[in-house]
Amino acid sequence: MGRRVKVLTRRVDLGEIDAEIDKCRARGDVRYLNKLTAIRMLALGYERKPVLDAVRISERTLLRWVEQWNLGGFKGLKPGKGAGRPPKLSEEELKELDEDLAKSPRESGYDYDLWATKLVLFHVEKKFSVSYHKNSLYKLLRRRGYNLLKPYIKNAAQNEEEVENYKAQWYGSVVVEDDPFFPPRSSAPTVEV
Repeated sequence: MGRRVKVLTRRVDLGEIDAEIDKCRARGDVRYLNKLTAIRMLALGYERKPVLDAVRISERTLLRWVEQWNLGGFKGLKPGKGAGRPPKLSEEELKELDEDLAKSPRESGYDYDLWATKLVLFHVEKKFSVSYHKNSLYKLLRRRGYNLLKPYIKNAAQNEEEVENYKAQWYGSVVVEDDPFFPPRSSAPTVEV
C-alpha cells in the first residue's frame, strides 16, 4: 500500500515563521499556530510522526497543511472565513429594522407600548417576509445591542408612604462589607440556641 509523500517545496524562512508564531500566540489563534508549528518542525527536518504527535493531528491533515503551504505560503495556511448559512436579513434590512425599533410600536401600527420579542417576530415576518424562531431573533437583537426590558408593575392602590417606611425599616439597616463575597447582614435579632 503506497503512502502519499508530500514535502515542503516552498522556501521556509524560520525568522518569518517565528514572528508569525509570536503574533498567533498574542492573538490566541490556536488553529493557525498549530499549522505554523507543524510547517516549522518539518522545515527543521523533523519526521512526520513527531510532528503529528506534537500538534495532535492526523497524517491526512498534515498532508493538507503541507499542500496549503506549498501553494500559498502564509496566506494558504491562514484560516478563511468559515462556511455557514447566509443571514436571513441583509444589512440594509437590519438597518431598516433598527429604525422601526427606534420608534414605538404604536407608530408602526400596533396596539402596544413596548416592543416584545413576539411582536418583533410578527413585525419581521410581516415586513420582510422572513421567519425566525423566537430564540434566534432574540440572539440577533442582543448582537445588535438591544436589551430585554421588563416593565415594573406598580400596584395603584398601594400607599407610597407605607412602602417607604417598610423599606427604611427592613433595608435601612443593611450593612455591606467591603468584601463582595460576604452576604449582607441585617440588624434583625438573632436567637442563640
